[in-house]
Amino acid sequence: IRWTYKPSSSTLHQFFLEGFHFCDNVVSGNYSMNWRVVVNTGASCLELPSEFYDSFESWFDNSTIFNGKDELPAFSFNMSVDGSDRYYIPLGDLLVTASSIDQELGAPYVQIANQKERMRVCVLRGSHIENSKKQIFSTPPVITFGSLVMQSLYFSGDYASHRVGIANKLSDEYRRRLDGNNQEGCYSRTVCKEDQIFVPSDNYCRDFSCNKYFFVQSGGD
Repeated sequence: IRWTYKPSSSTLHQFFLEGFHFCDNVVSGNYSMNWRVVVNTGASCLELPSEFYDSFESWFDNSTIFNGKDELPAFSFNMSVDGSDRYYIPLGDLLVTASSIDQELGAPYVQIANQKERMRVCVLRGSHIENSKKQIFSTPPVITFGSLVMQSLYFSGDYASHRVGIANKLSDEYRRRLDGNNQEGCYSRTVCKEDQIFVPSDNYCRDFSCNKYFFVQSGGD
């Protein structure tokens, strides 16, 4: 078990993670690599700030038909207190029946072979980071770890100091497969044209901003 430091003035189980990855890409994009996590056992799902969810959605190919839940890709992260260990949240651990989710935003459908009912991945879209910047005294939205997330890890809560301790449940072999570059259910990297810039967090190509430079126009002139 690796224990985190308690965030200042925290009355909830919280910690900071670093390098939140999905399909070998950082979902936080140009935002901070260090992000606050709230452990909420009263919730079920993993809830991400809206911009992080968009990144997850741009890399997750939910049209894939998986032979089993162990084939689904996973989120991974480091704890800021110790960057030597990497922790994993397999999407297969977040599967719920479609009827379990009603009004929540997100939760993409997935198809598991030989299973009649389609499942949904319990990853929800939270509030916008950008909207929080426009409000006075507002704090950025957090990443919420619900009960399904915590069941995919070994979890200890120190109720006296509100510290959190976690450890991996996955075997080394499973983790090595998750770290591979050819994961099932991950979109391939978008191929950019010569004058485009690849944006890893959202897997798309941004056109070169020609209007910011003298004597340069689009079309290669």
